[in-house]
Amino acid sequence: MTPWLLLVPQALAIVRAVPGQYATVGDAVRACANGDLVLITAGTYTEPAPVTIDQSITIRPTGGGAVILRGGDEAVGFFDIDEGVIVSMEDLEFDGQGTLPALRVSDGDLRLLRVVMHDTASSQRSGGAVAVLASAGNALSMTDSRIERSSVTGAHDGGALHVAGGTVALLRTDLLTGSSGVHGGLVSQIGGTLDITASTLAHGTAAQRGGAIVVTGGDLRAHTVRFEDNEASGDRGGGAIYDEGATAILVEDSLLLGNRALGSEGGGALYHRGTGGGMYVRDVFCGNTTAADGGGFRIHSGTATLSNAVFLDGHADGDGGDIAVHGGTLQVRHVSAALGTAALGHSLFSATPASVVDSYFGDHPLGAFAVDAEQGGDVTVGTSGWWRNAGGDFDLQTVDDGGNVFGDPLLPIPVADACDVTALIPLGGSLIGRATLGDDIGAFDGPDTWGDTDTDGVPDPFDCAPTDPTRHARAFDIPGNLVDEDCDGSDATPGHTGHTGHSEDTGSISGHSGLSTPHTGVALHSGGATGLVTDTADPEPAPLRASPVPSGDPGCGCGSAPSASWVSSWILALVAFSVRGGPRGRRRTGRGSPSGTAGRSRRGRGW
Repeated sequence: MTPWLLLVPQALAIVRAVPGQYATVGDAVRACANGDLVLITAGTYTEPAPVTIDQSITIRPTGGGAVILRGGDEAVGFFDIDEGVIVSMEDLEFDGQGTLPALRVSDGDLRLLRVVMHDTASSQRSGGAVAVLASAGNALSMTDSRIERSSVTGAHDGGALHVAGGTVALLRTDLLTGSSGVHGGLVSQIGGTLDITASTLAHGTAAQRGGAIVVTGGDLRAHTVRFEDNEASGDRGGGAIYDEGATAILVEDSLLLGNRALGSEGGGALYHRGTGGGMYVRDVFCGNTTAADGGGFRIHSGTATLSNAVFLDGHADGDGGDIAVHGGTLQVRHVSAALGTAALGHSLFSATPASVVDSYFGDHPLGAFAVDAEQGGDVTVGTSGWWRNAGGDFDLQTVDDGGNVFGDPLLPIPVADACDVTALIPLGGSLIGRATLGDDIGAFDGPDTWGDTDTDGVPDPFDCAPTDPTRHARAFDIPGNLVDEDCDGSDATPGHTGHTGHSEDTGSISGHSGLSTPHTGVALHSGGATGLVTDTADPEPAPLRASPVPSGDPGCGCGSAPSASWVSSWILALVAFSVRGGPRGRRRTGRGSPSGTAGRSRRGRGW
């Protein structure tokens, strides 16, 4: 017997065709009931006023070709998502023509897939492309999408995106080239939850704080995100991120590359000023700079932890080439830092409590100690490694908590401006097994470290062959065996000695080039809704070696497909950055001990 429910007529979704049945997109949307599908033939469509969506519908192209949407107004954009609906949009292009935003989420759930917004702008609201209003029920997800060349002017924040409430998730979505006349060159967040994963935020500029992101409320989580070439130019700071009031902030497995803070407060990449807690885990800082203090990171208030971070080539015109502590409490654990420069504290300067454990500081120049405390007790260092710091390891004000290691770590000398992370990975020497829990000192071991599938000592994100223990950037390349063990793009030829290992007098590895000259064929970009460029000279399975390329990013290649595995490829994007080097300004003398000099290791805080 047929169940009676099957005999009850069911409402069927109706297809609304543009321009076949309806002349405009607005006409089709206004005719929709819940569940309807709007199909748009390729072309450019303009609306004189915003189109309000008050039914749960799906909008997408049909028949191939681009669907370009223009129009609306400066306060809303083309679409306004309202009345608690669930709306899906796929494969659309919003063109703001330099004057209009794309859309507003007023009170609904908007899901965007492979959507591009460009040349969007507003002088009447925050969020040059998208604004998510303060309703707790609001939701926005953007997947494999892109916003580029977006801006706000006047007293408005968030050149591309503004989050006032609800839940916003960006997955493999790039925000490129945005500006704000005040805060947040790309994103401003004053409430709600913002979760960014496997995406790129680059070329954002803010007249005051947060070249990429400013957050003054809510929760911010960034996972495997690339922050590159962002700038905060006013008196505030935070070249990439400025936190002033987040309930909680987490930045993990991310790259912060070539960001700048030009004003008087500093924080070339990150500025932590909130009252909540901040966790910064497994992040790589390269070539970040500031005209003030904290080339990579500055904390002003609250509490923060830097765990398993790598700092290379940081610079501060003031103090703390990598890290500056001027308030709050900072814990530094399992961090590796090299080649930083500053007036005081080439790597770290602190005027309030900071503790350093299980970390490595090496290859800092003359002119300042690697770690400098303003007053006695401001910095405590323990179970950490020190080598080749020409200006001294740490000053007399810094408290030696014991367990520090001053022996040769058998590491090559990092190449300046190369962002060669592999040069800091210890495969032997004084750092092995000397940390608090019996693990290795530095960023590449400990409870929060990266995985190492093939257990070759090189964590997966830095390993050119994560499943082959015989191949990595520090391996000996056997000549003539047709295997590229050191991942430099070619096999060593017969008669070539390959990598000859550690040199006791210089600490270098012969032939070592690391990631400054990466595997030939890899596009040195990573991000969201864009093409996959694989390493043709040194192939690996696609999920491990695919490298997404941000479309529309000046100077990059363009594509259309999302990344298969961003985590395994993001470190391949580390390239040379032009940073200002050399010590500047004041020098504190008579404290600390040069290490790694003429084969001797000198223990203690002073002579």
